[in-house]
Amino acid sequence: MVPFPTIRKLVWNTVLETFNTGCIGYAKEAAYSLVLSFFPMLIFATALFAVLGQNYMGEIVETLQRILPAGSRSMVCNYLTEFFKNQPPRGLLLFSFLATIFPAAGLMATFTKAFDHIYSSKEQRGFWQEQLVVYLLVLALGLPILIATIATAMGTLLEKVIIRWMGDRPIFGTAWILGRWAIIWLTVLLIAMLLYHLAPSRTPAWRHIIPGAVLASVMWILLTIGFGAYVANYASYDRVYGSLGAGIVLLVWMYFTSLALMIGAVFNRQCELLLSPLAPFQPDAEVSKPTSGNLPKTEKL
Repeated sequence: MVPFPTIRKLVWNTVLETFNTGCIGYAKEAAYSLVLSFFPMLIFATALFAVLGQNYMGEIVETLQRILPAGSRSMVCNYLTEFFKNQPPRGLLLFSFLATIFPAAGLMATFTKAFDHIYSSKEQRGFWQEQLVVYLLVLALGLPILIATIATAMGTLLEKVIIRWMGDRPIFGTAWILGRWAIIWLTVLLIAMLLYHLAPSRTPAWRHIIPGAVLASVMWILLTIGFGAYVANYASYDRVYGSLGAGIVLLVWMYFTSLALMIGAVFNRQCELLLSPLAPFQPDAEVSKPTSGNLPKTEKL
């Protein structure tokens, strides 16, 4: 059992190090790359389903409406619907994949740089090795996103079948809402774990990344729900920014997403320093050699 003073120090150090390591700036940089890869990723997922012979446009739009903040739902869903209103052009799958992977690689590079700063470690990989790592990270993190998309789409179809057979009972609606959010939370948890394990130059152990992954995924759920409620009831981004309001809402939400992942990494680092007897990550420091001025003196016999 961790004593309360240690927990208090852990929380306080996490807050301080979030500012000291520049996580606020890294989160802004990551949010920009995330916006650039977000729309091509949606097009790629929808085009992939179309190539496989399944049209899950309605299910994908419905899932996005549940996740995205209120101010940006209509913009994203209308964009996706209008884009696939007519016959998609040939080569759309390849083009959307390339348009997704290059900004996403910049996103992974930002996280790698931020995590190295958090762990006080120097980049030990060469340029080409680093590029290979960030592109492999894009593919590794894209897999759980794709699986979650398929699961939510199939879950929507299954929900309609159950309602048709057993009637529209409130308990089924509540169960499916909780089930969708459980799938989304597990997806974010898996993405955070893979990111914390693979992105830093020095690979931490799995047991040292679970606390931060759980914290980041829970924070993301709370921030998504809270920010969505704030935008729907109190904020007036469209009055201030006009037609850009929806884009501003989406950018702020992606900033919160990136910041939650940064805070999770800081929390992992502080857990290592405070709770582990020997922290596996120590700041790189040069070992000073003794000089003639500080050599121990020997007594004469």
